[in-house]
Amino acid sequence: PAHQRDVVRHGAILSVALAETSETLWRTPSWLAEARGWTEEQLSAHGREITGPIEQPHLQQWATALRVPATGGVVWFKACLPELAFEPRVLELLAAHRPELLPTVLASEPARAWLLLEDAGDRLRELESQPDQVGRWAAAVGRYAELQRSAAADADALVAAGATDRRGERLLEQFRGLLEHDHGLTSDEVERLRGLLPKLRVYVGQLDELGVPDSIQHDDLHDGNIFVRNGDCRIIDWGDSCVAHPFHSLTLVSAVVEHRLGPEPAAEVREAYLEPWSVSASPEQLDAAFRLGYVSGTLKWHEVRNLVADPSREPFDDAMPLRLRRLLELCG
Repeated sequence: PAHQRDVVRHGAILSVALAETSETLWRTPSWLAEARGWTEEQLSAHGREITGPIEQPHLQQWATALRVPATGGVVWFKACLPELAFEPRVLELLAAHRPELLPTVLASEPARAWLLLEDAGDRLRELESQPDQVGRWAAAVGRYAELQRSAAADADALVAAGATDRRGERLLEQFRGLLEHDHGLTSDEVERLRGLLPKLRVYVGQLDELGVPDSIQHDDLHDGNIFVRNGDCRIIDWGDSCVAHPFHSLTLVSAVVEHRLGPEPAAEVREAYLEPWSVSASPEQLDAAFRLGYVSGTLKWHEVRNLVADPSREPFDDAMPLRLRRLLELCG
């Protein structure tokens, strides 16, 4: 499903030339040599050194990652477009609350949008054949909920750091702006989507009744971004993050767990997420969170579409009408 792809969020429309230039740059021997030199320098400050060939397993128009073997274990070099360089600032704020749940940052250079990270272990997805996958999921989302609860006090600071503001009415304003274009839909479908705004506002009100504060919302919390090492879980890739009602995170979590493990495990994982909040959410409120989370994911999908260059936009363009029609079904 489109919402399960590994994508990153971007809050502004970038020029095609910038995206193409960055991806091309990250392939060049000179840039790779510069990245290696910086990595060597940062590792040296930690009393470590590179021990083997560097690999480039991830290269997209918005970011690249290098796998670096080193004394003391593998590290990862990450570079992204300058407009996505807020991730280190968000991680710094979140680390004040639950550092054990986040990737360990060895070094960062915001001016070049570079990060050096410790290896986080095995992706949760790769552990599915091992016993107690539901338990691992439950532990991860429970700790994530604890992080959200603690970080709610920093909501404004997280927005100032670069996370998109999708709190309440702002989410609806962004959705209204999305519908200024038809995205391949008929005029009738666009009008029906615009007609959903009063209902979406009711959903916002239903969630407000819970008294749960807005906080960080990862907005890409799937089993490719949750890692396990020595029994402990870490959540990586906060480049999609926004500040919103935290329960919006349940949209993707529920969809992925149900898709991979089934409806009963999905219900168990959802309960593990809700437990730290100490609130009694009605089925209607959980449905409201799911639908608004779907709106948030659709906005993110559109932002990714604006980030990539024209030749790579087709999958995103194909997905938009499907997502918007699905929203009509969910809210019909």
